[in-house]
Amino acid sequence: MMDERPPGQGNNHPGASGRSFTDSEIEELLPSFVLGALDADEMLAVADFLQQQPRWQARVARLEETMASLAHAAPRTRLPAQAKARLLRRMGAEAPSPATRRTPFFTPPPERPARPVGAGLRGLRSIPRPRPTMEPTGRSWLAIFGQSLAVAGAAAAIIILAGVSWQLHTSVNALSAQLAAAQGELAQVRQEMTNLAQINTTLQQQLQAQNAQVALLTDPDQSIVLTGTEAAPLASGEFVRRDDKGLLILRGLPTLPADQTYQLWILQPDAPSVPANLLQVANTDTATIELTLGEEYRDYAGVGISIEPAGGSLTPTTIVLVGQLTAPSA
Repeated sequence: MMDERPPGQGNNHPGASGRSFTDSEIEELLPSFVLGALDADEMLAVADFLQQQPRWQARVARLEETMASLAHAAPRTRLPAQAKARLLRRMGAEAPSPATRRTPFFTPPPERPARPVGAGLRGLRSIPRPRPTMEPTGRSWLAIFGQSLAVAGAAAAIIILAGVSWQLHTSVNALSAQLAAAQGELAQVRQEMTNLAQINTTLQQQLQAQNAQVALLTDPDQSIVLTGTEAAPLASGEFVRRDDKGLLILRGLPTLPADQTYQLWILQPDAPSVPANLLQVANTDTATIELTLGEEYRDYAGVGISIEPAGGSLTPTTIVLVGQLTAPSA
């Protein structure tokens, strides 16, 4: 039988419940709605939709008639003649025998013959009647089994929580150890960076000093060559000057004991020598000493180096190097 479809296939129709259905959706849901096979929410939504859309009610009525006619569509078949007899024999074979029947939970006592009223009442005492014995039912065992399962589940949960707690504790300890090691490495790196910064500062200062010395040596205002005396015939040196900066380069002077020192002298024309800086010479090969020159260097004829007591002297004691200014710059 071909069902007639309402017009408007594919249109969207809202229902009273707020849910909307297209024609194809409602047509797909109607057979299950007629059979009552939809969920409760869907049944209510389709019912509300049908109340708002009367043109679908005729289709629902036709579906109900079709579903009702299916119950009478199958042909009737007579049962075999011996079916009832076989069913009764099977029921009799499966019935329990008197010997296997279970005894009732409680058997009432046999009835006693009636006695005259008041007969034998004297001297008798009441005898408690025995309580009926009942076999244990399965509910108590189920309760015990349920309690056992609950206890076992709680114990398993405690064991699992203990394992998780131990794992977390172990992880925290490992992370703490890694953090401590990382902090130690970070402190070491910071110390190394501080040392490198100090080394860099020292190297920059040395480079600046070397650049100043190179500039002083390459373009001096005055230059004096120093030669050794009889006290130090192998010694030699140079003295250069530029503005208020001076530079001494000494070669071949031995390191003096603690009670002696080298002293610089300014040689003036027709005047006694003027004492100047005390010099510390630690290298017997070459010693480079930077000087800051004062007013006494404005008019000088040369310089000399002598060996003096540790605190210096006002007059030279032993001259080891001496040089005269021969060609002053303009």
